[in-house]
This record gives sequence, C-alpha cells and structure tokens, in this order.
Amino acid sequence: MEFLDSTPDLETKLTVIETLRTVTEGKIFVEVERARVTKILSDIKKEQGDLKAAADILCELQVETFGSMDRREKTEFILAQVALCIENDDWTQAGILSRKISTKYLSRKPKKTPEQLEKEKKDREKKREKGEDIPEPVEDDVTDLKLRYYEQQITLARHDDKYLDACKHYRQVLDTEAVEEDPAKLHSVSKETLDTWRILTSLGSAKNHLLCHPRPIRQRTIRPPSPCPQRYQKQPSSSRCTTPQALHRSRTDAMAGSFKAVRSPPLQH
Repeated sequence: MEFLDSTPDLETKLTVIETLRTVTEGKIFVEVERARVTKILSDIKKEQGDLKAAADILCELQVETFGSMDRREKTEFILAQVALCIENDDWTQAGILSRKISTKYLSRKPKKTPEQLEKEKKDREKKREKGEDIPEPVEDDVTDLKLRYYEQQITLARHDDKYLDACKHYRQVLDTEAVEEDPAKLHSVSKETLDTWRILTSLGSAKNHLLCHPRPIRQRTIRPPSPCPQRYQKQPSSSRCTTPQALHRSRTDAMAGSFKAVRSPPLQH
C-alpha cells in the first residue's frame, strides 16, 4: 500500500482507493488487502470529521471471517470498529462487535519453566533432523490489545450501568504484568476503584464472590505485608460485609461495659 502515499493529492488518493475497493470486492484471495485499503479510507473520513461515514465504511468489514488475516490484525480491526461506534454513540453496535473478540486470546499466559522450554527445544531439533521445517516460536505480546479491549469494555459497562461487569473488567486490567510493574498504571486502577464498583454492584452471589476475592489470584500485593500477626491486621472495608456477624462478640462486650460505666443512675421515687 506504499504507492498510496505517493499520490499527488488527496482527491487522487481517494479515487485510487475507491477503484481498488470496487475491483477487489467479492474476491477472497485479496480480502486482506481490500480490508487494509478500507481502513485507510476510514481513517481519512475520520480526519475530515465525518465519524458516521468512517464507522459505516469500517464496520462493513467482517474481518473475523478472513482466514488469511492473522489473529492480531483481526483484533486490531475489531477494536478500531468498536472505538468508532463508541465515538459515534452507537452503543448497541459497539457491544455486538466487541463480542467478536476472544478473551482467551487476550488472557495472561502462564510462564513456562526452563524444563518446559528445554523440552520444546529438543522436540524442534528432532523434527528438523527428520527434514521438517520448524520455525522458531515467536512471542506474541498482546498486552496493548488487552488494555485497549478492557478500556472499551469498561466504557460500555459504565454507559449501561453494569457495575458488576465494570468491576470484572478492572480486575482483568489488574491481572496484567505491564500494569503490575508500572506504578502509574497501578495507581489508576487502584484497590479503592475496585471497592467502589464492588459496592455499587447489586446484591447477589456474584457480588459476594467479588467481596470475598477482592484481587485476582496472581495479583501482587500493593503494600508490603505487615509484621504484626494476621488476626491483628486491619481488614479492608469491603471484607466486613462478608461475615455473618456485623460485630464480633468481644467488641460488643467491650461496648456494653463502657455503656454501663457511663450511664446515669436510676431515678429515686
């Protein structure tokens, strides 16, 4: 697509793009190239301020059905479609398009042990000795796609007042290695933010689960552990709503004793 940058003016560029889109329409073997040209046309419309035209042009592509397009490029296309729908206040279409993205592809992958890496290396070497063409594995870092996806999901959940979904999306953002290691990003999605969304969630088993498990399993501790015993550590405010008793018996006895000490004597008749 580099030849599009060498066009003399914008009008000529638009003419070439429309010609390419017309010629390649319905041809499966050039569907990826047509999608990329369509993305360029959508970006031009967006720069001109015509968000509706940009969304209509880009959303007509069903990139999830393209077999020759790699998974990362598909996800980037769908994220761009959802972003345009949100900017165009088309919340229904944005929700429909966002469900085309697999969260399993964006989920955090467990790190392989040195033994597993060594075993995979030996397996590749054995297959190469047999004459098979085995390429070296390439790590596909999808952290940027994951953060963009959940940022859009939080926006959609806040628009629809779905506080439970918003809390779950914030938990997924916290369960990201790049967020854990960056204090600025970690502060923007802090524990107080999660507490707020958990409290706003309507009552139910899902809310009780979130209150009992305030952080993802792999989430690192934000503050260093306290040297005092566990039973004396201050519990978070959200965990106080998960016990059958509102106050422990020892606290109620202490409060009753202090009340007896300060109450006034009975009236004499």
